[in-house]
Amino acid sequence: MKDTIRPFYSELQGYLVEAPPLSAISSNETSLAKNLNDLISKISDITKEDYARFNVKISPPVSPNQYDSIGSPAYFQVQEYRSNLSGLILRLHGQFFSNESHPFTGKPNTVINTTQMQSQSVDIQLLLTIQSKIDEQLPKFEDRSKEKNFLQTLKGSLVNIKDAAQLLSHLVTTAKNLGLSTDDLLKIFG
Repeated sequence: MKDTIRPFYSELQGYLVEAPPLSAISSNETSLAKNLNDLISKISDITKEDYARFNVKISPPVSPNQYDSIGSPAYFQVQEYRSNLSGLILRLHGQFFSNESHPFTGKPNTVINTTQMQSQSVDIQLLLTIQSKIDEQLPKFEDRSKEKNFLQTLKGSLVNIKDAAQLLSHLVTTAKNLGLSTDDLLKIFG
């Protein structure tokens, strides 16, 4: 039975890796939920056990009405999808693969997500530091000077900066376009 279930078990893990993020709350990509429900049905048929409790409820589309002129497509709750999917993977692991490593230990997504969050935190901190430095330096330069123009231009564009690399590139490009040298930048930020 273990060899028969393994491909489905792996497929479920693949579904979890590709699942919509929790921040989405709901999704109208109902094919994801339908595929999961179909796979659950296949697993139930093969094992002769009822796994229907792991099915994901797909809410029907809402037609436009007097309160909502647009309506909405069919959808499912992302939290339910991810929870049911994780629960089913763990259930199958316990039943058929308990002698193997736990399916969520050392999960690459967890490492990647943690690294991404740390990187985003550093990027945000860097942007806040630059913003603070700009605010500190602006009063030190005369109106209409290249330096003040540079700082004001940079300050106005910080909202569009996504990461440290983009900040550095934008900082150098803006300085060059406004005729500032590296010595000028050191004078401003030094």
